[in-house]
Amino acid sequence: MSESSTPINDTTPADTAATEQEQEQTTESATTEQEQPAPKRTRVKRGSVTYVVNPKTLEVRSYKGNPDFNPASEIAVLNPSGMSQLSTQVLVALYNKIRPEKPITKFRDRAAADKAMWPGLEVLAPKPLPGVAAMPAAKKKTAAKKAPATKTARKTAASNGAGRTSAFSGKTITKLVDENPRREGTFGYKSFALIKNGMTYEDYIAKGGRRQDLAWDVDRKFVKVSGK
Repeated sequence: MSESSTPINDTTPADTAATEQEQEQTTESATTEQEQPAPKRTRVKRGSVTYVVNPKTLEVRSYKGNPDFNPASEIAVLNPSGMSQLSTQVLVALYNKIRPEKPITKFRDRAAADKAMWPGLEVLAPKPLPGVAAMPAAKKKTAAKKAPATKTARKTAASNGAGRTSAFSGKTITKLVDENPRREGTFGYKSFALIKNGMTYEDYIAKGGRRQDLAWDVDRKFVKVSGK
C-alpha cells in the first residue's frame, strides 16, 4: 500500500526569522560601508579631561582642568555634546588622521560621526597637559538670605565689587566660547554660568557673579566687556 507523497516543509519559524535578520544585516551593511568602527580608546574618566581642537591644523590637545587655548582659532570640547561645535568635515579629517590606511569620505550621519570621534579625541591626545591654574578659592561664606538691604547684604555686595567703582561698570558682557571653560565646582565656574550675552556688569554682580572671576575670564579671552 503506497503512501501519498506530500512535501514536508522543514523550515521552522525560527529559521525564517534568522533568514530575515541576515537579510536586514546585509542591507544595513551595504548602506554603511563607509562607516568604520570607533577607534580604540584609552580608559580616561569622562568629564575629567577637556579637549582642544584646531579645525584648520587638526591639532588636538587635552587638559586636566581649565584648558589653555585661543577661542578665536580653537574649540574646547568638554563632553560628547560639545562635539556639535566641530563640522562633519573636520570629524572626517580627524578620523582619517587616526586611520590613514582606511580613509573615509563621510559618516552615515551626524550622530554616527559624534559617536565615533568622541573616543577618537582620546586617541589623538591620550596624555592630558596640566590645565591653567585656577584662582585661589575664597573662604566659604554663609549665603545671605534675600531681604531688604541689610549690613550683611551690603557687605556681600561690596566683596563682589558692587560697592565700589569698577572698570567694568556700565558695560555689557559677551561670551566668546560656548562651553563653560572653568573647572566644575569652582567659583569661576559658577560665575561664568551666570553670564548671558548682552547682560550688564551690574546684572552680573546682582546675580552673584564675582568681579575677579570676570576679570580672569576677560584676560583669558573667554568673554569680552564692551561699552562706554
